[in-house]
Amino acid sequence: MNVIRLWAIVKKEFKHIMRDRKTLISAFLIPILLIFLFCDSLSLDVNDLSLAVLDLDNSSQSKYLIDKVQAGGYFRVVRYCRNYSEVQKSLNSGEAEISLVIPAKFGSDLLKHKSDIQVLADGVNPSRTTAGTSYMTMILRDFFTEILTTNGKTISAPVNPVVRIWYNPSLESNKAIVPGLIALIMAILSALLTSTTISKEWESSSMELLLSTPVSKLEIIFGKFFPYFIIGCIDTTILICIARFLYNVKIKGSIFLLAIVCIVFLGGVLFQGLTISVVTKNSLVANILALLSSFLPIMILSGFVFYIPGMPKIVQYITYIVPGKYFINCARGIYSKASDFNILFNDILFLLAFNIFFVLVAFIKFKKKID
Repeated sequence: MNVIRLWAIVKKEFKHIMRDRKTLISAFLIPILLIFLFCDSLSLDVNDLSLAVLDLDNSSQSKYLIDKVQAGGYFRVVRYCRNYSEVQKSLNSGEAEISLVIPAKFGSDLLKHKSDIQVLADGVNPSRTTAGTSYMTMILRDFFTEILTTNGKTISAPVNPVVRIWYNPSLESNKAIVPGLIALIMAILSALLTSTTISKEWESSSMELLLSTPVSKLEIIFGKFFPYFIIGCIDTTILICIARFLYNVKIKGSIFLLAIVCIVFLGGVLFQGLTISVVTKNSLVANILALLSSFLPIMILSGFVFYIPGMPKIVQYITYIVPGKYFINCARGIYSKASDFNILFNDILFLLAFNIFFVLVAFIKFKKKID
């Protein structure tokens, strides 16, 4: 590989990028918009659940219970109902997701350890309903424990569990979402940028001029690769900074190791886009294939959104060839667990193999001749 010829291809591609405003906008504006959009809209946290309350007791104990339910931050009282028909109306209209019905004589029955509380939930959104009923059950248990202990009564329990959550004690979804978002945005952007770089040369008939020069196939491929690699590194740095300073997602592990993982993954998805461009020689087809091969596997098969062990066995086997899965494993390990190189070695090794595979395919498929 001749460095002078390679540098000439790199300069040519940079000039093309600088003249193409659409490419510049795609390269820098789209990733920033995507991370803001996803971080603010794609949240796995279940909070601010709308709650309707029917208090048939109006005792000090019932009012204290309502205050305790609201104090946790999981529920927001949207209506104080006067009867069951209003409870039903609030659930039917979607105004409330969960209703809490406190029966008459709740305060007096509570001291006798025989009081019941009714919790009604709207099951249209199963994930929020399941989380909401779990939160409510936890709050009610804490309330009963506090009241009975205050009044000198004891609660017999064969087991007293002490729960500790490691790595993400507050269960903030951003700490799980951000590594997957970086992978998703990097893959989409990189595949789309490089998927048309060679196909456009064929469509504009400028490839004939390039093929008439002494440059080799490898020099053309890497000459097309390096400008977008630099842009991708800048974009990735911007994404990591936004996650850190605007969404407070800190990196517990080595920044240097995270940089290595990002570089290896970025190289793989760029070469994937280049390979698509070499094979198709058509910009429209290349864009469609790039989107399908980058967005869908990371969104569905990488563990970013859907839990892999919960998938059918055949689908679990397919996930082994999805590079986004290994990058997300590495990124989450570095972000949350401070995982070191030894722990992430197998994942990084696969990402390197992913790079080599697409470089070889692009080299084999690229013919330095006109059909």
